[in-house]
Amino acid sequence: MLWKTLLDYSGASLSFLATIAFIRASVAAWPLSLLACSINLVLYFRVGIYADTALEIFFFLSTFYGWYQWLRGSALRSQLAITSLSYTTMLRLSAMALLGIVIIYFLLSNYTDSRIPFWDASTAVLCVIAQWLTCKKIMQNWILWFLVDSIYVGIYLYKGIPVHALLQGIYLVMAVIGYYNWQKTCPQEIV
Repeated sequence: MLWKTLLDYSGASLSFLATIAFIRASVAAWPLSLLACSINLVLYFRVGIYADTALEIFFFLSTFYGWYQWLRGSALRSQLAITSLSYTTMLRLSAMALLGIVIIYFLLSNYTDSRIPFWDASTAVLCVIAQWLTCKKIMQNWILWFLVDSIYVGIYLYKGIPVHALLQGIYLVMAVIGYYNWQKTCPQEIV
Protein backbone atom coordinates (compact mmCIF):
# COMPACT_ATOMS: atom_id res chain seq x y z
CA MET A 1 0.00 0.00 0.00
CA LEU A 2 1.63 3.15 -1.28
CA TRP A 3 -0.27 5.49 1.05
CA LYS A 4 0.99 3.62 4.12
CA THR A 5 4.58 3.69 2.91
CA LEU A 6 4.44 7.41 2.11
CA LEU A 7 2.86 8.29 5.45
CA ASP A 8 5.27 6.01 7.31
CA TYR A 9 8.39 7.54 5.75
CA SER A 10 7.24 11.16 5.88
CA GLY A 11 5.83 10.97 9.42
CA ALA A 12 8.91 9.21 10.80
CA SER A 13 11.29 11.56 8.97
CA LEU A 14 9.56 14.68 10.24
CA SER A 15 9.38 13.24 13.78
CA PHE A 16 13.12 12.53 13.67
CA LEU A 17 13.91 16.02 12.36
CA ALA A 18 11.71 17.56 15.06
CA THR A 19 13.55 15.58 17.73
CA ILE A 20 16.91 16.79 16.44
CA ALA A 21 15.58 20.36 16.50
CA PHE A 22 14.39 19.88 20.10
CA ILE A 23 17.81 18.55 21.09
CA ARG A 24 19.31 21.72 19.57
CA ALA A 25 16.67 23.90 21.28
CA SER A 26 15.64 25.27 17.89
CA VAL A 27 12.22 26.83 17.45
CA ALA A 28 12.02 24.94 14.13
CA ALA A 29 11.08 21.91 16.23
CA TRP A 30 7.55 23.21 16.67
CA PRO A 31 6.43 23.54 13.03
CA LEU A 32 8.17 20.23 12.26
CA SER A 33 6.22 18.67 15.13
CA LEU A 34 2.95 20.02 13.78
CA LEU A 35 3.63 18.47 10.38
CA ALA A 36 4.75 15.17 11.92
CA CYS A 37 1.69 15.03 14.19
CA SER A 38 -0.64 15.71 11.25
CA ILE A 39 0.85 12.92 9.16
CA ASN A 40 1.14 10.47 12.04
CA LEU A 41 -2.45 11.13 13.07
CA VAL A 42 -3.68 10.06 9.63
CA LEU A 43 -1.33 7.07 9.54
CA TYR A 44 -2.29 5.78 12.99
CA PHE A 45 -5.99 6.13 12.25
CA ARG A 46 -5.67 4.32 8.92
CA VAL A 47 -3.78 1.39 10.49
CA GLY A 48 -6.12 1.17 13.50
CA ILE A 49 -3.97 2.49 16.35
CA TYR A 50 -6.79 4.59 17.76
CA ALA A 51 -5.40 5.66 21.14
CA ASP A 52 -2.26 6.85 19.36
CA THR A 53 -4.48 8.77 16.98
CA ALA A 54 -5.97 10.60 19.97
CA LEU A 55 -2.49 11.03 21.42
CA GLU A 56 -1.37 12.75 18.21
CA ILE A 57 -4.28 15.18 18.58
CA PHE A 58 -3.06 15.90 22.13
CA PHE A 59 0.52 16.40 20.91
CA PHE A 60 -0.70 18.57 18.00
CA LEU A 61 -2.63 20.89 20.33
CA SER A 62 0.10 21.01 22.97
CA THR A 63 2.62 21.94 20.26
CA PHE A 64 0.91 25.30 19.84
CA TYR A 65 1.38 25.95 23.56
CA GLY A 66 5.04 24.94 23.44
CA TRP A 67 5.71 27.03 20.35
CA TYR A 68 4.06 30.03 22.00
CA GLN A 69 6.13 29.53 25.17
CA TRP A 70 9.36 29.40 23.20
CA LEU A 71 8.51 32.53 21.21
CA ARG A 72 6.69 34.65 23.78
CA GLY A 73 6.77 32.95 27.15
CA SER A 74 10.41 33.15 28.10
CA ALA A 75 9.65 35.76 30.75
CA LEU A 76 7.13 33.35 32.31
CA ARG A 77 9.50 30.41 32.63
CA SER A 78 12.19 29.78 35.17
CA GLN A 79 14.91 27.20 34.80
CA LEU A 80 13.71 23.87 36.15
CA ALA A 81 16.13 21.64 38.00
CA ILE A 82 16.30 17.94 37.21
CA THR A 83 14.61 16.04 40.01
CA SER A 84 13.60 12.49 40.84
CA LEU A 85 10.23 10.99 41.75
CA SER A 86 9.37 10.18 45.33
CA TYR A 87 8.04 6.73 46.13
CA THR A 88 4.60 8.21 46.89
CA THR A 89 4.41 10.07 43.57
CA MET A 90 5.55 6.95 41.75
CA LEU A 91 2.72 4.96 43.37
CA ARG A 92 0.16 7.64 42.49
CA LEU A 93 1.31 7.77 38.87
CA SER A 94 1.23 3.97 38.68
CA ALA A 95 -2.35 3.90 39.98
CA MET A 96 -3.38 6.62 37.51
CA ALA A 97 -1.67 4.71 34.69
CA LEU A 98 -3.46 1.49 35.58
CA LEU A 99 -6.83 3.22 35.75
CA GLY A 100 -6.23 5.04 32.46
CA ILE A 101 -5.15 1.85 30.71
CA VAL A 102 -8.23 -0.03 31.94
CA ILE A 103 -10.59 2.75 30.81
CA ILE A 104 -9.02 3.19 27.37
CA TYR A 105 -8.75 -0.58 26.90
CA PHE A 106 -12.46 -0.90 27.63
CA LEU A 107 -13.31 1.86 25.14
CA LEU A 108 -11.06 0.46 22.41
CA SER A 109 -12.28 -3.10 22.95
CA ASN A 110 -15.95 -2.20 22.88
CA TYR A 111 -16.19 0.76 20.51
CA THR A 112 -13.49 0.26 17.88
CA ASP A 113 -12.17 -2.50 15.66
CA SER A 114 -8.73 -2.28 17.31
CA ARG A 115 -6.73 -5.49 17.11
CA ILE A 116 -4.33 -4.30 19.82
CA PRO A 117 -6.48 -2.51 22.40
CA PHE A 118 -4.30 -3.31 25.42
CA TRP A 119 -1.04 -2.21 23.80
CA ASP A 120 -2.66 0.85 22.22
CA ALA A 121 -4.17 1.88 25.56
CA SER A 122 -0.94 1.22 27.44
CA THR A 123 1.30 3.26 25.15
CA ALA A 124 -1.13 6.17 25.01
CA VAL A 125 -1.44 6.45 28.80
CA LEU A 126 2.27 5.94 29.41
CA CYS A 127 3.14 8.57 26.78
CA VAL A 128 1.00 11.17 28.52
CA ILE A 129 2.72 10.42 31.84
CA ALA A 130 6.18 10.39 30.23
CA GLN A 131 5.44 13.72 28.57
CA TRP A 132 4.38 15.20 31.92
CA LEU A 133 7.57 13.88 33.55
CA THR A 134 9.62 15.36 30.71
CA CYS A 135 7.95 18.75 31.05
CA LYS A 136 8.72 18.70 34.78
CA LYS A 137 12.35 17.58 34.18
CA ILE A 138 11.85 14.47 36.26
CA MET A 139 14.57 11.93 35.70
CA GLN A 140 12.31 8.86 35.42
CA ASN A 141 10.81 10.18 32.18
CA TRP A 142 13.67 8.44 30.34
CA ILE A 143 12.84 5.06 31.87
CA LEU A 144 9.21 5.43 30.87
CA TRP A 145 10.11 6.58 27.33
CA PHE A 146 12.40 3.55 27.01
CA LEU A 147 9.52 1.24 28.01
CA VAL A 148 7.05 2.95 25.68
CA ASP A 149 9.48 3.00 22.76
CA SER A 150 10.15 -0.73 23.26
CA ILE A 151 6.44 -1.49 23.00
CA TYR A 152 6.06 0.78 20.00
CA VAL A 153 8.71 -1.13 18.05
CA GLY A 154 6.52 -4.23 18.26
CA ILE A 155 3.27 -2.38 17.55
CA TYR A 156 4.64 -0.63 14.49
CA LEU A 157 6.18 -3.80 13.09
CA TYR A 158 2.86 -5.61 13.64
CA LYS A 159 0.95 -2.80 11.92
CA GLY A 160 3.33 -2.76 8.95
CA ILE A 161 4.93 0.65 9.45
CA PRO A 162 8.59 -0.32 9.68
CA VAL A 163 10.08 3.16 9.41
CA HIS A 164 8.21 4.19 12.56
CA ALA A 165 9.48 0.98 14.22
CA LEU A 166 13.04 1.94 13.26
CA LEU A 167 12.51 5.46 14.62
CA GLN A 168 11.34 3.99 17.95
CA GLY A 169 14.48 1.85 18.01
CA ILE A 170 16.54 5.03 17.62
CA TYR A 171 14.49 6.64 20.39
CA LEU A 172 15.42 3.68 22.63
CA VAL A 173 19.08 4.60 22.29
CA MET A 174 18.28 8.28 22.82
CA ALA A 175 16.36 7.44 26.01
CA VAL A 176 19.38 5.61 27.43
CA ILE A 177 21.68 8.51 26.53
CA GLY A 178 19.21 11.02 27.98
CA TYR A 179 18.95 9.07 31.23
CA TYR A 180 22.71 8.95 31.75
CA ASN A 181 23.17 12.59 30.76
CA TRP A 182 20.48 13.72 33.19
CA GLN A 183 21.76 11.41 35.91
CA LYS A 184 25.09 13.27 35.85
CA THR A 185 23.34 16.53 36.76
CA CYS A 186 20.50 15.27 38.95
CA PRO A 187 20.96 16.55 42.52
CA GLN A 188 18.62 13.75 43.73
CA GLU A 189 15.85 16.17 44.72
CA ILE A 190 12.66 14.24 45.25
CA VAL A 191 9.26 15.48 44.04
